[in-house]
Amino acid sequence: MSCTAATRSCPTSGRSAYDGTSYWVWQHRDRTVEGSEGGWREYDPAGAAYGRFSLPEFFAEAQRAHPHTIGRTGTANWLRPAPTVAGSVLGAPADGLLGWRTVRVRGEGWVGTDPAGRTVTLPEGRDMPIAALGFPGDDRPRALSQQWRELSICDPDGVVTNRSQGDHRRHHGMFGTGSVDLPPLSHWYALRPRDTEGSTALRAADRETVAALLKAAAAADRFTDLPDLVSAALPQVTAPELIGGIVEVLRFTLTQQKALDAIATRLDQGTAPAEQREHGPSDRLLGDALTGLIGPGHYRWGGDEDGAHHILTELRAACARTDDAAVPGRLHFDAPALPSYTFSWTPLLDHPAAVAYRAVTASADDEQRAALVTLLDAVDALGLASAEDSADRWRRVLIRLDRPHLTGPDGLERNSYHRSVLPLGGGAVLLLTEHGESVPDGHEFGALFHDPTGRFAVPGPYTGRGDAPLGDRVRGAGWLTAFLGAAAEHGPAPFRPEDAEEFARLTGVSGALARLVLAGLPHIDSHERNFLPAELRTALGVKAADAAYARDELRNLDVDVRRAVVAALLPADPARLWSEGPDVAAAAEVWNQRVGRRTPVPDWLATEAARAVGGTWPAHRALAALLDPAASRELSVDAAWTVKGDHVELREPATRPFTASVLTGTLAMAAWLAHRLPAGDPVRAALPPVLTAVRQRLAAPELLLEIGHYTSLPEFRKAAGTPTETGEGYERYGAVVMATHDDQPKPALRPALLDSTGSDPYLPALRGDDQRPSGSRRPCVPSTTRASPRCSPTRAPRRRARWTRRAPGGRRTRRAPFPSWWRR
Repeated sequence: MSCTAATRSCPTSGRSAYDGTSYWVWQHRDRTVEGSEGGWREYDPAGAAYGRFSLPEFFAEAQRAHPHTIGRTGTANWLRPAPTVAGSVLGAPADGLLGWRTVRVRGEGWVGTDPAGRTVTLPEGRDMPIAALGFPGDDRPRALSQQWRELSICDPDGVVTNRSQGDHRRHHGMFGTGSVDLPPLSHWYALRPRDTEGSTALRAADRETVAALLKAAAAADRFTDLPDLVSAALPQVTAPELIGGIVEVLRFTLTQQKALDAIATRLDQGTAPAEQREHGPSDRLLGDALTGLIGPGHYRWGGDEDGAHHILTELRAACARTDDAAVPGRLHFDAPALPSYTFSWTPLLDHPAAVAYRAVTASADDEQRAALVTLLDAVDALGLASAEDSADRWRRVLIRLDRPHLTGPDGLERNSYHRSVLPLGGGAVLLLTEHGESVPDGHEFGALFHDPTGRFAVPGPYTGRGDAPLGDRVRGAGWLTAFLGAAAEHGPAPFRPEDAEEFARLTGVSGALARLVLAGLPHIDSHERNFLPAELRTALGVKAADAAYARDELRNLDVDVRRAVVAALLPADPARLWSEGPDVAAAAEVWNQRVGRRTPVPDWLATEAARAVGGTWPAHRALAALLDPAASRELSVDAAWTVKGDHVELREPATRPFTASVLTGTLAMAAWLAHRLPAGDPVRAALPPVLTAVRQRLAAPELLLEIGHYTSLPEFRKAAGTPTETGEGYERYGAVVMATHDDQPKPALRPALLDSTGSDPYLPALRGDDQRPSGSRRPCVPSTTRASPRCSPTRAPRRRARWTRRAPGGRRTRRAPFPSWWRR
């Protein structure tokens, strides 16, 4: 406001103008009053009185000079006294006044002028100018425009040359760039160049200087190198803020140039002759041929492309370019991206014998067999079949890049999923694989490292984090070549039922499971009931139900275990597969080491038990443990438990400990067997030792069994009273242990403290409504955030338990939590 005398009164809102003698205020038209006008109105601040509508002479001159104006721009005009600030971007005041007037001329666009006569014009389609800015070394002023929170500067030709970065986090009226914050527009009269010499030099920079700077910036490894490059190219520029502004422009230019280069590349590809290369089997075909050995979920977009085969071809070509020179400091981000592939094929390089065996089993059709042979041919050509043979040329490595290298010269995050072949000179290459993981202050990448010299020196700025051999760990040189020759000569190997029977005898697994193993574990990741094609099921001699229960067991095995077992089936001399059959003894040895041998049971009993006995402990494991409790870690080894957070867990990591799931699964299976088997059946003789083993585990003093629901601790305390024992992070009430990490822990039970009847006076407080007598059941609809006082503490829901309204008939409906795959 221009009213400054203490005796004068100014309008409480709106714009005002002052020409050194008179005052005006802007009055909006009152839309509720017919005939009401709006515009500049004379104002007497001494008496707070409004006068007639008129214009300051500075504003009226614009209307006389441009009578054919469009619309009204009065609210954008301003005039007020201002001090003289040397070098101000708004120029010097005229007769002590600074101001701005704008008109829009039909067919011409915008015309803006200040009291000193500096004028800017903008064509139709541009935003209205709100000021004329002067810069060192510039002979004509430049137009400043505003669009919401963004400011833009146009050159005298109307071309936008710069924009501010407006965002909601700045205060109202505040603007800024990437390097500085700008004051409100009302204070711009005080803005001056902070580096006049640098600004003049920047304005005078020629095309060659700018081109050299852009070339150096494009070749920079890190965004943080750009300020030094600017200082080297423009030594007269010294102000950090001005250097930061130039870096912003460089980043923008590099981003646009990258986009233009990508467009040019696509256009060149469209006009260039089609790529001449031999296409291989599609990823979808290979995935179908390897199902069960690669894990689930290999069907994705692009599966009809030959990504895996293409990459192996590119890798072989890169290894053959021994005349290439190394480029120090080059990153894999700078190399052309490899085609995508829809399943993780690189882990198969550790078990190529599994792929070889699968290629000649009855589970592969002719098309799948040909695809796998093509894949194995590529692996053999690269020398990756044997770890012993490839040790002097190949390694699997884990490499790391520090955080600064993950940002490009344009300041944008690089694509951490970028995969490429990085030449290192002399035929050495790094093939970046699908493995990647963010780590503190950097990112780790998995890679295949080929180095003909055998030194395997990780090039900077990468650092090595670990390495491992590539190829089959137990087979010598030449085995894959021999296999491919035998496969070409003999075709698919016959399925021999007696081999499956021998595998079942050596491992104790069911006959159906053994037949699936001997077939190479086909389709075991499927969830369909009849997952095997009818002709394959007939060839293997298995029933659909038996195969389904065996599949459920096999599907729980780690994929690496599956590959190791199938790989062991291929004899050391591959030709013996056709003459003597698979190496069942070697595969059984791997199974017993990685999975564990079990006491054999009839197939019908295993199938019925899997169908009849539920629970979280798989039926096949429970049945095997019951028949030989001494060989079962769950029933023969004690482990110490402790309270951690809001639950209990093992004090030290242990394999297959005794848990509440094991307890309930064992008792359920024992009860079913006692009911199902006739008197005198030899399996019944194993039941008493099982109960003895369970009692021994329950008597362990450091055993804690977790109860499967979260409980309101305040409500439990009200019911239980004073705790028997208080320790760090927990309270004990008799045999019940409650964590005190938060108000909704998961209770645990220390069985060794139960009385002789197996009970405890505090246990009833943990029972839910479904465990109470029907007459004492209380209606309860828990809150989604805390337990209701009317509810049993056991029903206080955890955050993932979402109880909703009552359904008709009084039943409660429950919304299921998000599925586990969503949370990955």
